[in-house]
Amino acid sequence: ARLDTAELNQRVAIEDMLARAEADPDVNGFEKYRKENEKTRIDSTKGLMGFAESAGGAKAKYYSRVAEIKLGGIFKKKAIDQERGNIFKFIDLETNNPGDGSLERVETRLNEAVNLGIFSSEDAEKLKQKTRLDLGVNLINKDLFSARTPEEVDAVSQDITAGVYDRLSGGIDPEKKAALLGLADKTAENVKKRMLALEVEAKVKNRMDTVVGLASGQLEFESLNMVDISEYDPELARVLTKVKDFMTNYNPKLPPKEQALSSAGLMTTQQVMSMKQYA
Repeated sequence: ARLDTAELNQRVAIEDMLARAEADPDVNGFEKYRKENEKTRIDSTKGLMGFAESAGGAKAKYYSRVAEIKLGGIFKKKAIDQERGNIFKFIDLETNNPGDGSLERVETRLNEAVNLGIFSSEDAEKLKQKTRLDLGVNLINKDLFSARTPEEVDAVSQDITAGVYDRLSGGIDPEKKAALLGLADKTAENVKKRMLALEVEAKVKNRMDTVVGLASGQLEFESLNMVDISEYDPELARVLTKVKDFMTNYNPKLPPKEQALSSAGLMTTQQVMSMKQYA
């Protein structure tokens, strides 16, 4: 009876230990549970004597050995799962940040994983194929996103058509390639709009800096290069010329109808008054 109880206690303790090992997030916990398993074996034979001790010891060793093998399997699976997760993260990093040698690095890592038994050859090949497709698409997206001129976008489109990205990545799905060419066309339009917006923004800033500079006295009309301004911003040059002419010809001691510009028929009296206020 004592032998049966000892055997039952050991088996219950082992099942509990294996369940805790399964749930343990520590991938390096094998040694901890191996020691616990050994202690359980020793404890299960305490108090047994004679034949019971001999028979109980043999059974205890058997159950302990089986438990240790199961523990090894549990922690080997944990290690494999962890390494698989690391490989997936590595592949994501390479495909989301494509560059020279990305495909080669991924394939080398997967080949090593096959040799270590982490992936089967079939699974590794599927991952390689997916990586090739993802790399091609992401390489194109990366180049389109970084393009700053229509010419740069057009160069990407030409490389797509010429198969450059296919060679860099190992192949791109034809449907995705067609979709990416469409994206390139939209990108070219967006780049043109962005360039126009930047040009407008630069003109506005230049106008503000010029007007504020003149109003504050930090700039003088004589220092402005009207030729350069007219080439860059004809409208600003036209307005500045009018203001400059007005300020040159305006005599505050004379009434509006006697001003030089009014007398010459170039401006009405009301226009002279408005220009005075504007200036």
